Amino acid sequence: MLYSKFGKAITDYFLKPYNEKLYACDLDRLDVDAMGRFFPYANLDQVVSSFKKQSVESYNATFLYPKNGAKVFVDALSHNIPQNNISLNEEILSINLENKVAVTNCREISYEYLINSMPLKSLMEAVNREDYKMLHLN
Repeated sequence: MLYSKFGKAITDYFLKPYNEKLYACDLDRLDVDAMGRFFPYANLDQVVSSFKKQSVESYNATFLYPKNGAKVFVDALSHNIPQNNISLNEEILSINLENKVAVTNCREISYEYLINSMPLKSLMEAVNREDYKMLHLN
C-alpha cells in the first residue's frame, strides 16, 4: 500500500522505518484497510504546487510533540497505578481461563479480569486447548 501510494524511495527511507518504530512491528503484519487512513494520499499536482508556495498546508503541516518524548503520555496514564502492577519485558506463555491464571516468562499471575491487548491470534495460542473449547461454549 505504501509503495503504491508513495513510491519506493519515500517508503524505504522514511515511511517504513518510521512506522515500524511507531507500531513496533513489521508493517506487513498490519491490516492495510485499518492502517491506510493514517497515510493520507497527496497527488502529484498537490506535491508540485507545494514546492511553488512559500507555506506548506497539509493535514499535518504542524504538530506538537512533548518536550520529553511520547513517554510522557504513558507516564501520565500510569501515574495512579501502583508500580508493582506494571510489568515490562514479560511474555505471556499461557492463560488458564478456568483457573484465572496467566503464566509469563517470569511468573504466574492470578487475575479477576483479563483484558487482552495482544493480537487475537497470540491470545488464542496462549489459551489452553480445553479453555479454548470453553470460549466457544460461552
